[in-house]
Amino acid sequence: MRVSLPALIGALALTGCAYAGTEAVVTVDTRGDAIVASDADYLRSIPGSTRSATITALRMPNGERKDVLVQAQGPLDDKQLAELLRPIVAKLEVPKSRPLRLTIAVLGDTHRAKISIGTDCGRLCGGFENRMYSADAGTWTYLYTWGEVIY
Repeated sequence: MRVSLPALIGALALTGCAYAGTEAVVTVDTRGDAIVASDADYLRSIPGSTRSATITALRMPNGERKDVLVQAQGPLDDKQLAELLRPIVAKLEVPKSRPLRLTIAVLGDTHRAKISIGTDCGRLCGGFENRMYSADAGTWTYLYTWGEVIY
């Protein structure tokens, strides 16, 4: 019987935890790096064509205020988009000394929204990710991220 190295390491790690006399908690994300199927179904049901909206005076991570062009699909108006995006853009993790170019797309309604964020701050600096949010009584709550790429 041939044992693979990952299986051997896993077995040794579990054995070590069992004999160490301490408790250990191991969590496994079974969702993986994908959108939850029920969220994908919900987003597919949102009507409307894609439109461009300029969200004014978003505060960038470096403190600068900037107008950002957003591609939006769904019934969210510009004010609702701005309320959703302001805290998200302010918390983006990018070097403050480098210029930042943002690409943002929003697909959602007043209950759920998928936000795709692309950041470009120069050579080998930036990334892309999809984020899922839900709203309850007008307050947006972050749910999870998928499709993250950092370069």
